[in-house]
Amino acid sequence: AQSWNESKVMKLSNEGLDRYPYYYQLYFAVMDYLTPKWHGNAEKIESFARSSLERSREKEGNGLYARIYWSASQFQFQGRLIERSKVDWEMMSKGIDDVLAQYPDQWNINNFALLSCAAKDKSKTKELLEKITGAPIKSAWLGNLRNFRACKKWSVDRRD
Repeated sequence: AQSWNESKVMKLSNEGLDRYPYYYQLYFAVMDYLTPKWHGNAEKIESFARSSLERSREKEGNGLYARIYWSASQFQFQGRLIERSKVDWEMMSKGIDDVLAQYPDQWNINNFALLSCAAKDKSKTKELLEKITGAPIKSAWLGNLRNFRACKKWSVDRRD
């Protein structure tokens, strides 16, 4: 918001992240700064997401990687994360597992099921959909339960 150059932003953010390595909002603010619409590109987001793992791996595993890209998907890539980013889906999938191991709530499960479906990871989508208890959370499915139904149908389809 201050129109700082990248080196100044990264210096300040690294100071904050060194002091508070589990403060997610700071990671999300840096990710936002690194998006193509502001000062970065998909490669910079990927580099930042990977470096963030080292700060948080002891407590979070790969969870922070998944959280950064989940945020990027919602606020920067408008549901087109796979097509527009450099996300490493294998690392993302491991991160999803790490987040859900600590926080297995329905909000997380619904959101990660949608991301898995968008990534065309049929087995992960099916696994996550089976964890949904009760009604799916409409807002997690981009406000439309047709997305949920389509992913559910696709996840059990034996073709491809």
